[in-house]
Amino acid sequence: MSEAESYEAGVHAAWVGEIVGESLFEELASRATGTPLEQKWRLLAKLEQLMGRRLEPLLARYECDLTPTSEAKEQGVATAKAFASLAHKDFMEALEPYIEDALRRYRALSLTAPSDDAEAMELLVAHEAALLRFVQKERAGDARDSTTEAREVIDRLAAPS
Repeated sequence: MSEAESYEAGVHAAWVGEIVGESLFEELASRATGTPLEQKWRLLAKLEQLMGRRLEPLLARYECDLTPTSEAKEQGVATAKAFASLAHKDFMEALEPYIEDALRRYRALSLTAPSDDAEAMELLVAHEAALLRFVQKERAGDARDSTTEAREVIDRLAAPS
């Protein structure tokens, strides 16, 4: 596999991850109806959705399949169900290594990105860093402003590119 093919596969995997994440956070929101967490989960689902949309033009340029798979959506729901029995702090602790791993992969991917993809890759890294800050703040009991970074990235993703 060439470096370009590896990069394209990485972007596609990131896009699939956004579908999984959106599904995960939507499922968590549906399980937290009427609680302060519901709005946080919905905000994170929006972050994942917008990031996925930002990756779509890259994937189209590389002629990658842009059909969301039911498996990706089901994986998000299954993950939410698997963690449903955990206390919130324990869930944040369990989620943190997954986000740290994704952040490492996205940083590495961004280093191989062509200049045309630089902005999208910077946003990919920023959005994952915002998720990590959310988890860290929630785990530390600093829930009051745990979504600040996510809101900032959402504003950047929602702005015309």
